[in-house]
Amino acid sequence: MRLHSYHSERGQSLVIVTLLSIALIGMLAIVLDGGYAYLQRRVAQNAADAGALAGAREWCITKNADLAVARALEYAVDRNGAVEADASLDSGEVTVNTRIPFQTAFARVFGQPEMTAVAEAVAGCFYPSMATGVLPVAWSCRAGQVVLPDGRCNMDYNQTFIIMDSSKITEDHCAPLGLLDCDTDDDGFNDMLRGGDRSWLDLSGKCGGGSCLPDWITNGLPFSIEIHTWFPGQTGDPKPIYDAAKTREGQIVLLPTFDLICKGDPATDPACGFHYSLDKYPPDGGCSSGQWCYHVIGFSAFVIDCVSRKPNEDCPEKTLAVDAGILDKQDSTIEGHFVEGGFVPGLGGKTTDGVDMGLYTLYLTR
Repeated sequence: MRLHSYHSERGQSLVIVTLLSIALIGMLAIVLDGGYAYLQRRVAQNAADAGALAGAREWCITKNADLAVARALEYAVDRNGAVEADASLDSGEVTVNTRIPFQTAFARVFGQPEMTAVAEAVAGCFYPSMATGVLPVAWSCRAGQVVLPDGRCNMDYNQTFIIMDSSKITEDHCAPLGLLDCDTDDDGFNDMLRGGDRSWLDLSGKCGGGSCLPDWITNGLPFSIEIHTWFPGQTGDPKPIYDAAKTREGQIVLLPTFDLICKGDPATDPACGFHYSLDKYPPDGGCSSGQWCYHVIGFSAFVIDCVSRKPNEDCPEKTLAVDAGILDKQDSTIEGHFVEGGFVPGLGGKTTDGVDMGLYTLYLTR
């Protein structure tokens, strides 16, 4: 009887060991294969994200759907490890689906020798809604006048402009295109104002007398500004301002670009076009009576080619303006050219109601 009992217990032990072995294999399958599946899922997601962002970036720059899809697949498969991928473009957004099949180590015991990690990402390019480090100089893109049929602001990227000068002449002293063209969109209004404000902007709302402008120009604006903001114009001492601008020669800067101007408080003057649902003032102040105020709708990329400070520093466009009797050699000037910068540091936010000025931000939307 004892012997029979011994064999019976041994048989039960074999059953228990077998069941425990199966459970152990199952746990190993979950831990090892599951962990590896998670790793491959992250690779697939990273590849999808990279592909979608690269495709959206290509679409921003070229507006070529085939190139955008090809770039998305290149970044998903060739550069970021997806084994299979497909991409599509719809309504300006690039969708990428990635797949990574892999062999299992223990799940094959349960009839699953292979698993596939899948991921999806959607990205788009947007007109920026905010910027830091902008130059406190207003530039014009007047609504209804210079927005081209494709939605782009009509900015001449092949022309050198004097965006600021220190001449005290109050009447229009602008020249034909090629010298000192203040009416860049040919709408009959100067894109730069003359006299006191001179299109310098008080971006904080509390920079009395322009004392903040040199620091903003040299070191960059330390806070963000947003579109749909009305900024008051600003006077200021030219010398430290132009000295600061001299330190930025050869650099790309961001210019706040406006569509409307108003003399006084836009919120109380219906003629100014104040949009109560969107428009705002800087956090520390607004526009007072008799002061020019600028409605910023976007940002332009501008390369400062040359800054002429008094006395008698030469810059190419200033020389032309002096020869034409428009400016005096004693005047200070800032000149350069606009660029379709694409993606410039300092830009942020996404909006679908901005104006295309050749600058974009990239965001994953799904």
